[in-house]
Amino acid sequence: MTSVILEWYATLSQVYAALADPFMGLVRSAALPQIAAVVLGLLGTFAPCQLTTNAAAISWVAREAADPRRAALAAGAFILGKALVYTLFGVAVVLIGQELQAAAVPVFVTARKALGPLMFLVGLVFLGLLPWRPAFGARLAARLKSRLPQGGVSGAFALGAAFAFAFCPTLALLFFTFLLPLTLATEGGFVLPGFFALGTTLPLALFAALLFAAKPLADRYVGSSGTLDKWIRRVAGVIFLLAGANDTLLYWTL
Repeated sequence: MTSVILEWYATLSQVYAALADPFMGLVRSAALPQIAAVVLGLLGTFAPCQLTTNAAAISWVAREAADPRRAALAAGAFILGKALVYTLFGVAVVLIGQELQAAAVPVFVTARKALGPLMFLVGLVFLGLLPWRPAFGARLAARLKSRLPQGGVSGAFALGAAFAFAFCPTLALLFFTFLLPLTLATEGGFVLPGFFALGTTLPLALFAALLFAAKPLADRYVGSSGTLDKWIRRVAGVIFLLAGANDTLLYWTL
């Protein structure tokens, strides 16, 4: 079983392997360290862990397809949540130094293992197979509700922050081997992990832009369909289930 899972991980890594050399050439020739960080992040989108989390993020935003403006806000919130966590880590690296890597790796490993089952549970909720009980922790939920923006935007921010911990060996190589030394060597380098996060979320930003560009079609077709939201929710649920099952099998085995 382990060998099959490792072969599957190697298969997911093939696109990354094919693109690594040309992308690293762009990193080395980048005029600004911020550009290099974005290119590193863009290369990171092809890491196996980012393939699944980006698919989940796109499916989350797709639930707002009937309102492209709200979809764009959800995408922006996801990107902001992810960039904030990376930037805070960049600040910590600058203040503490590269030895933070040794302390951070176990945290990322644990978080990586937790995200797979979490995505699987979210998929079950989307599909209506796991009832969401608002009464559970109602007092805490009421307090949070009164302080956070309503709807999918605040959820997208939380999802982006959580997915910032989605590290796999491929992404860890880019982040710890290439980005952190660049962060320490650059004046004001604490912002570079945030730019790296932006690079990893470019597929989501592109998807939100496409929804905006397709607004006339959305007004004509998406808005007129009373059942589309239900189907989008089901598709999002299936994507979360598959991504969660994939990540659980991979990162509880690796």
